[in-house]
Amino acid sequence: MYPIGIINGAWLVLTEPYMYNNRGGLPPVASQMDEIRKLGDDALRVHPKCKEGMGKDAILCLIPYVAFPFIKTPIFIAQSYFDTHTIFALHNVPIEDLLNPMVISYIDRMYDATTAALQLAIGRAKTGMYLTSCLEHLIPWNGMGTVQALTLREAFGRWYFEDPSTKIIEECAFVGCGVDCVNDFDFKRPTY
Repeated sequence: MYPIGIINGAWLVLTEPYMYNNRGGLPPVASQMDEIRKLGDDALRVHPKCKEGMGKDAILCLIPYVAFPFIKTPIFIAQSYFDTHTIFALHNVPIEDLLNPMVISYIDRMYDATTAALQLAIGRAKTGMYLTSCLEHLIPWNGMGTVQALTLREAFGRWYFEDPSTKIIEECAFVGCGVDCVNDFDFKRPTY
């Protein structure tokens, strides 16, 4: 099966920005989009059909789930429901507040947002998927961590060599519930 695309990391889920910190200003993702907008449409290198279809909102084609309907290449998506880059860098959640109940509640809502953003990909036949409930950005290819007793490498191999509709999805709706996580942070869900 050639050619292919691989997405390992942020599917870049947009939700309401985290507003409970004192940093002020736009969330980083919004300010980054504003900087790209200032460059003008000619500088925007995105799928031409997405650009045409999105019109004045073509900048949104930089977000994978917006561009996805325009891509015909088979894609394998390795993603965490609780992607740390999305949460901490793009949504402006303070890492130092990770154990705060309000922060945990916000992060838990990422499950629904990620699930909604991935619906089209989940339904597409030649799209492979490996979804974890770990608090991580890049899922390790080296055999650490499993979902349904498969590593990312094994799931990708199954998709590429055997079944292009392979979808290994951890059905676990809150951060820290993954059975075999390799989290980016030393995270143990507190009990209150």
